[in-house]
Amino acid sequence: MKKAFIALLISVLLIPNVFAGTFDDVVSSDENYVAIEYLVSIGTLQGYSDGIFQPDTTINRAELMKVLVAGQGISPDENTYKDCYSDVASDWYAKYVCYATEQGWVGGYPDGTFKPAQTVNKVEALKMLVNALGLGSKLPETVSEDLFDDTDNSAWYAPYLYVAKDLNLLEVTDRDYGPSSDMNRGGVAEYIFRTLVVNELLIDSYTAEYRDQFLTDKGLSSLIETPVLYDVDYVVDGDTIRLTDGQYVRLLGIDTPETDECYYDEAKAYLEGLIGDNQVELVADEINDDKDAYDRLLRYIYVNDELVNLTMVEDGYAEYYDSYDITLADDFDNAEGEASLSGLGLWTACFDNTSAEVVDGLYISYVLYDGDVPDVESDEYVEITNGSVADIDLTDYYIMGSSGDEKFTFSDYTLASGEAVKVYTNQGDISFGVNKAIWSNSGETVYLYGPENVLVDSFIY
Repeated sequence: MKKAFIALLISVLLIPNVFAGTFDDVVSSDENYVAIEYLVSIGTLQGYSDGIFQPDTTINRAELMKVLVAGQGISPDENTYKDCYSDVASDWYAKYVCYATEQGWVGGYPDGTFKPAQTVNKVEALKMLVNALGLGSKLPETVSEDLFDDTDNSAWYAPYLYVAKDLNLLEVTDRDYGPSSDMNRGGVAEYIFRTLVVNELLIDSYTAEYRDQFLTDKGLSSLIETPVLYDVDYVVDGDTIRLTDGQYVRLLGIDTPETDECYYDEAKAYLEGLIGDNQVELVADEINDDKDAYDRLLRYIYVNDELVNLTMVEDGYAEYYDSYDITLADDFDNAEGEASLSGLGLWTACFDNTSAEVVDGLYISYVLYDGDVPDVESDEYVEITNGSVADIDLTDYYIMGSSGDEKFTFSDYTLASGEAVKVYTNQGDISFGVNKAIWSNSGETVYLYGPENVLVDSFIY
């Protein structure tokens, strides 16, 4: 494979605002850290202008088509490559989609559509990447072995999955692959990096040892150096520890009960259990201060690659502390919402979730999850209906999905009796205000919460 192609591929895959260096949202404990950092180091990786990479952001079919085609320096004639599907006419992505289709890299659906705005799942992305990365010659005619417990060796994707598994391009450590799961940007970067290692070293399968050899040969062994680990003297409370060198560390992003408050003992004991006798890795957040007003280090704490701060929130032993900005704010906010909804830990022990006034008759009446606006689907919406006999003040009510991607909170809005309101993705006066599709076409649960995080209704589609 040509290295120039890989460089072009990555430069097209990512947003064209150059960010040279570590991304704020990619830390050394992240599973795609080495892949992303290597591609940054050779000058082919780009991120957003605010210094983030968004490794967990999904890729839709139109975006990946541009990667495959423009990544090879090909600029198809837009007058020639168009109208190849009923939903691909002369839009910006038409020339890429139609060209890739002609090359046999991708196909459409039986109804004659391409669904350009639909998120690419793992096996769809795998087929496209195997074809584009020059691995098509390795495809077997049939696959006789069972690859994973949740995959079908007679399915169309089986040969592509076989090649990727055989070369160890996949980030899978158990017997399930999740073929229908969405593909994200970090995963694409990982596939490309592992393919680079396999092709350059002329090896049969990617391994960590070959990765280390590859990076050492490139003079980038710093990417695989063992992180500094610290011994913990004792746990002060649920959000603070003391190291054996005398430094105190305040866990970023969380807040736990103080002495004599509800769940103080439980939170402290849980943190002690998470740390145990292990050493800890400390990671700073580039958008936050190094220390707080009490001279405590502000850090994420990792134990064997587990982010302890987030686990405390996920399991209901800590609240998300949103009084300052952190890079992983969305993760912590979503974790708190799920823990509260499930009544975990302190959310049942310390909060009376029946105290908030929630009016009966308010419900989610409809979710338009597959909009007509190409790519961004700004016309998607969630419809809330007031079926009660009284007007309802929706101030501080909020909507979010089970994927936790976005959250909309009503501000100073009253819904009249018998009326409905549509909250759009990015259209009109009442919207999430985001320039991307929010609701998964493969289905999820949409939640409506009232004041004090009381669940009012849910809608499964």
